[in-house]
Amino acid sequence: MALDRLRPWLDARDRAGAAAAAADAEEPAEVEATRQRDHTVIVGYGRIGHWIGEALSKAGVPLFVIDEKDDIVDRLKARNIEAVAGYAPGILRAANLAQAKALLVALPEAFEAGQVVAQARAANRELFIVAHAHSDAEAAYLSNYGASAVVQGAREIADAMVAQLPTPPSAMHLAQGS
Repeated sequence: MALDRLRPWLDARDRAGAAAAAADAEEPAEVEATRQRDHTVIVGYGRIGHWIGEALSKAGVPLFVIDEKDDIVDRLKARNIEAVAGYAPGILRAANLAQAKALLVALPEAFEAGQVVAQARAANRELFIVAHAHSDAEAAYLSNYGASAVVQGAREIADAMVAQLPTPPSAMHLAQGS
């Protein structure tokens, strides 16, 4: 009985959610796919993506960046780094993943990152994909969607801190303690 009274509200909510998801998934018409080959794609150019981009740029790695913020994209373009602004799952086709060498997903939200990983894996079965996670559950989620490797920030920090000790314990001992 209660479900019958809620049915119109639930149906309306589901229709609105489906419409929003479809709108988010659309690629803007004015964005063309890059012609780059053997490039590395970075999705998300916040703190982590920026550090990745700086290191790869210094090493001469050809980059293609996707970020939601126009000002970040404008700064990258001013440095002759190919970049597009937009919501990553909806604009991912612009990255020419079929010809890319690697994809680094530096998004803070695991659901969005999972969508990017799944689309990328469908576009290129051989693509090396690295994503980051905040928990073991997120790492498993991203791996299930096709990430080649998943980095957990807090775990990496802990490992690096232990490695800085004058006499660090063995890696095997450390892994068993987690």
